[in-house]
This record gives sequence, structure tokens and C-alpha cells, in this order.
Amino acid sequence: GMYILDKQGYSMPTLAKECVDVTGAGDTVMATLVAFEALGLPLRQCCELASAAAAVVVGKKGTATTTVDEVLKRAPKPLDFQSEKFI
Repeated sequence: GMYILDKQGYSMPTLAKECVDVTGAGDTVMATLVAFEALGLPLRQCCELASAAAAVVVGKKGTATTTVDEVLKRAPKPLDFQSEKFI
């Protein structure tokens, strides 16, 4: 999980269903957050997507990667965009 420190503050529980290996999870969070923020998404949504990306990679063994589609499948719903815009 993570805590977003903005005007309201927002605590977000983890989205991981299974944890196999945490290697690279923090790097995944930061990379995903920055990538979606660069696309102009609101901070809270960027964090939700970053948490979803981390949930994907911790479910894999070793240093793992994820795809936009894997992240969107794991992300909280509803999302107000489609992955085709970002590929």
C-alpha cells in the first residue's frame, strides 16, 4: 500500500493478491507513477496505477516487468481512459 500526501491525504491498501518476490517493486512504483504523471493523469490515479503495477511484479519471481494491459487489469475500477491511448 501507499499513502498519498496531498491536501486531503489518502491511504491506499495494497492491490497485491500474492507476493512471490519484492525485488524491484519500489522501482516499478516510481517508474509507473512518473510515466502516467507525464501523460497528465491526476496524482491519485497515477498512484493507483503504480500500486497496480507493483502488485503485478511482486507476483512474479525475480526482477520482473509489467505491461500497460497487466496494470490496467489489476487497477481499481473505473478508469477514465483506454490503454490504446498510451501504447
